Amino acid sequence: MLYMHMPHLSAPNSPHPKGLPLAAASSSLTPGGGRLLVAQGVVGAVSFSLLLAGSNAITPLMPIYRTMLGFTPLSMSLTFVSYVGVMTVTLLVLSRPSMMKRSGFLLLGALLLAAAADAMLGVAAEPFVLTGRAMSGVAGGLGTGAAAALVVTSLGHAGRSVSATGNLVGAIVGTVFAQACVAIYAEEAVHWTYILHAIACIAAAGALTIVLIACRTANRELLSIVNPALPRSTTGLRSTLMPLAVGCMAWCTLSTSLVYLPTYFAETRLPQAQTFGTIAMLTLSAAAQLGSPWAARRLPWASGLPTMALGIAGILAGARLGWDVLAIAGSALTGAGLGASHRLGLVMFTKGTPPADHGALSSFYAATTYLIAGLSVLGSGMLGSVLGLEGSVLTTFAVLGTAAAGLAWKAPRLRDSHG
Repeated sequence: MLYMHMPHLSAPNSPHPKGLPLAAASSSLTPGGGRLLVAQGVVGAVSFSLLLAGSNAITPLMPIYRTMLGFTPLSMSLTFVSYVGVMTVTLLVLSRPSMMKRSGFLLLGALLLAAAADAMLGVAAEPFVLTGRAMSGVAGGLGTGAAAALVVTSLGHAGRSVSATGNLVGAIVGTVFAQACVAIYAEEAVHWTYILHAIACIAAAGALTIVLIACRTANRELLSIVNPALPRSTTGLRSTLMPLAVGCMAWCTLSTSLVYLPTYFAETRLPQAQTFGTIAMLTLSAAAQLGSPWAARRLPWASGLPTMALGIAGILAGARLGWDVLAIAGSALTGAGLGASHRLGLVMFTKGTPPADHGALSSFYAATTYLIAGLSVLGSGMLGSVLGLEGSVLTTFAVLGTAAAGLAWKAPRLRDSHG
């Protein structure tokens, strides 16, 4: 399937209506279309971030689930795998440009399904948690490419960076929000976190419905544009597989961190790292993504992977030495590295494509990175059944850090995404 989409990577100057740049073409299709489309872009980005916020809200709740429901490392991994498994299938089904013509309906359906998933997740029982996670996976799969297509339709080239950043922005919001609920409601946070998220999803669905109706003409025109170019045999490893490999490396590290680190820090008696480690990781991830254009001008040779490897070393050293500050600093460095790497991989993989192609490729990129991440988390959970939680985390992160350092010399650089 990868090579079915590879032609889109080799045509950075795809035609748009009336020969106009994408943003100008968008504005020309509806009266006052500029303001309406910007509103659609904002609502689309917020909606996507909400979907990711819901899927990441479980991270601070995991120690509570472990206490209330007796979750083992394998059970913890299944809360992620049940989400990723169905999400990957959904993303692959939607990884065709023709499916992106229905982006508005897909994103709207994703928000409503996410609200329904919240109702399941709010019941603190393992079957309901796993079912809710699976429903969240379908919602994420429906919304990923659809939101990316709508944002690029609305904001033009700038929308590529926005759609590449919304995932980690949502992850930050979801994690910080759930952590605040834990601080306020204690064990009741497993209920209130999802009640409040469901309300936010329903409100976003209402706002999205309004802007989709207002922008229906522009969406119909722009989402019908696809790139008909044939594959080029000269497309090399650097421009196709390497962006995927970088994205997979980043997402394996993030996923494993979110599933295991809060509980790992709790069991190694690092309370500050338990509370602030993943927040620091996600905050620096988003900052690195948002700051990538700036960094590309000043550090064009950077890739993010060396920083990620150094951060992983800090996490492991902090846990072994019992130093909260070092573990938090390592989490922050890891986040900065994986944020820059994940964004770079996605921007390189979708560079120069029309909105429908961008949405389809975003779905394929997400499907691949989530699939590999899911296998990584499941492997860690199975290893935990043998080595225990601490042994599993130490082994997994040692492998991830070594792999990131080894891949760094072949990875795309920040300058490649701004050429």
